[in-house]
Amino acid sequence: MRFPLRDVIPSRSRPVVTWVTAALAAPILLGTSPTPTTAALLALTVVPLLVLGETVEDQLGRTRYLSMCAVTMSLGTWLGGPPMAALAAITAGVAGTHIALFPTARILVTLGFALVEIPAFFIAGCWIMTLVIARVPLTGAAVSLVLAAAAARVIRPREHARWDHFDTAR
Repeated sequence: MRFPLRDVIPSRSRPVVTWVTAALAAPILLGTSPTPTTAALLALTVVPLLVLGETVEDQLGRTRYLSMCAVTMSLGTWLGGPPMAALAAITAGVAGTHIALFPTARILVTLGFALVEIPAFFIAGCWIMTLVIARVPLTGAAVSLVLAAAAARVIRPREHARWDHFDTAR
């Protein structure tokens, strides 16, 4: 069984906004149509959000990260409709931002009893294929992914170099 655990890039802060977003997603989605499919989709969408969101929130800061989540959620609601599309758009925005900021990042994944590192874009690709199979409207997610990836290069604070995480002298 493959299950993403965490990003290998260490964070300097706790991902509070990511945790709150993931915690608020469950009651909203399960309250709309509590089916086993909705619960499975919720888990498959929240896990990439938690894994990729930690590093993105740390890099952008809480205010910029919250703004990005709000914009992508609005796009998902406007273009996609149901609440699942809004959560998919948030996760797509986080994935797009993560890929734009850390194109060579790797994710620690369980593979049976072993821990393996795989490219982060592979996690995002598997998540998108899951949404395609589940027939979740992807218009908002696709627009959010592209827009967030493009905006990530502009809104990222300049005082945080991309590889500051690996500076061990501090």
